[in-house]
Amino acid sequence: MATERGELVIGIGFRAGEAHTWQVALKEDFLRRGYGVEVTKLQNADYRPDLSASVAMLSDKIRHPENTVLVAHSASVSVGLEFAERLPDGIKLRGLVAVSGFTKEEKDFHFLSYYYGNYLLGGFLKENRDWGKIRESFNGNITVIHSNDDIWVNPEQSRWLAKNLNAVTRWKDNIGHADRLEGVRAIPEVHEAVENYFSLRKERPAKMTVLTK
Repeated sequence: MATERGELVIGIGFRAGEAHTWQVALKEDFLRRGYGVEVTKLQNADYRPDLSASVAMLSDKIRHPENTVLVAHSASVSVGLEFAERLPDGIKLRGLVAVSGFTKEEKDFHFLSYYYGNYLLGGFLKENRDWGKIRESFNGNITVIHSNDDIWVNPEQSRWLAKNLNAVTRWKDNIGHADRLEGVRAIPEVHEAVENYFSLRKERPAKMTVLTK
């Protein structure tokens, strides 16, 4: 449902089933601010997610990249990176907020990498990216958020992402992987980053895209 201010798209990803509590809070917050909200999923999300199909889905949802803030969680961070890497030169989004993300394959990468990462999500693991192009595609407006007690994704993944993306890094305690098991009700740093990126330009109605693992 589009509004004069724009649209918020919440993507439900790998075996998530439904939006996590903090994503619902994010949705409700930006609904109150006047943004439209749409909910969608990663493609083939319940077994082996299809990266290319997920990127195509995201591309269909983002009609005005210059007015889009992308919030990606877990495996969907890779979708956002892939999407940004494929954008034509000169097309830029307003910003990226990556929560508990990963894209690097490593043997000691918690259980997620060893089984889910390498087998079910193998196509999402890609180290040799055009990081300069990705940074440019997000106008250099990138925030990486991770919790020190994440049992699914090694926090080193976010450190590595932040280094390659030259991103602002926000570290949290006691929110784990920010999924329903932790029962995280809200992540204020996500709201803050999104609000900041939306405030950078006002020329056109803004649109926000949120993806989860």
